[in-house]
Amino acid sequence: MKRYICAAAIAILCSTAVFGQAGAVSLQNQEDVTFYYVVDPPELADITAGSPLLQSRVADYFASASDTSSFIKLAPQAEASVDKLTPGTHLLVGFFAQQDQDQFPVRVLSLQVDNSAGERFYALFADSPQLTVSRGVGRLMAFAAGGGQGAAAPTAAPAATTATASGGNAAAPANSASAAAPAARSPAQLATIAAYAASYAPDYFTKEQKGAAFDVLPIAESRAWSLTGTEVTQLSGSLDAQGLRLSLSVPAGFSENVSYFFYIFGSREAGKENALTLELQPRANGSRGACLLWEKGVDTPRLIGTVTTGSGNVELDIGGNELNSDILSKAGSSATVDFTASWFDRALGTWEEFSYATFSVSALSARG
Repeated sequence: MKRYICAAAIAILCSTAVFGQAGAVSLQNQEDVTFYYVVDPPELADITAGSPLLQSRVADYFASASDTSSFIKLAPQAEASVDKLTPGTHLLVGFFAQQDQDQFPVRVLSLQVDNSAGERFYALFADSPQLTVSRGVGRLMAFAAGGGQGAAAPTAAPAATTATASGGNAAAPANSASAAAPAARSPAQLATIAAYAASYAPDYFTKEQKGAAFDVLPIAESRAWSLTGTEVTQLSGSLDAQGLRLSLSVPAGFSENVSYFFYIFGSREAGKENALTLELQPRANGSRGACLLWEKGVDTPRLIGTVTTGSGNVELDIGGNELNSDILSKAGSSATVDFTASWFDRALGTWEEFSYATFSVSALSARG
């Protein structure tokens, strides 16, 4: 994939699978444990995946006395189609039945069904769940371990996982090292760069395959749009003496196929490419995130900053000491940034990329 693009173009990373039955949804269990799920439970008919009441309502749903007959079983590393869904948005609620754990991770997803877009694929991961629920309680009574019922109430999601690195060239983001998250800054210190409604969709996207030129296509032809991690609801950031901080809100969570790109232009002259690119990978190595800095004229990217990945947000923090004079000089004093979300299919070697915003670096100094 191109890490450097002309000011008049948008580069890309692409899709995952061939088209299937019109309007169908395919679920892919990425874990080595069974996933149990239900679609559109009546008790949660008024809740969406982005609702602030999500955790409490879903916890109540699992805690209520009921059997598990409504849950559908998806075997480890298996794939299943969910058909006969009407066009629109549907709510999936499920859990991973981890046999050696007293708490089961819960995943809640919005499934988008569009008869004109073909089959949509959703990858399911146990890491960074929206919440966890106790086995042997309520709807999970059948999963009591050894007849015991561990009646603890459902708990909040575990703390976000963090990865960090500084300096040096990186052969792969999996080499990033764990570290404590940086000192938190107040949300009021971040400027809101862009915000999007849940119904937002770009008019076009770009598609690229290794060794081939990229195409600009109508969004209706995308196979990856609405897959886990492609739909961003807010971008915020700050740039000051402490360094650069970027924060993304993605209510549906993240897939290992997703990267977010920040193409940094020192100039918008026709035909001029960007000198720097930040590639933010929220799940670079399992549940751990990483950020790669691509510099024009340098073949190998390097890890930079600290990435903190939560269930519905990811943050990048690059300390002032890492923003050295060379990086700042390449960016320039009047730099602008193109922000995109991308989906990469490793098997096909293809990318799809979705444009979200173009903003000035000076906007990061605003507070709002």
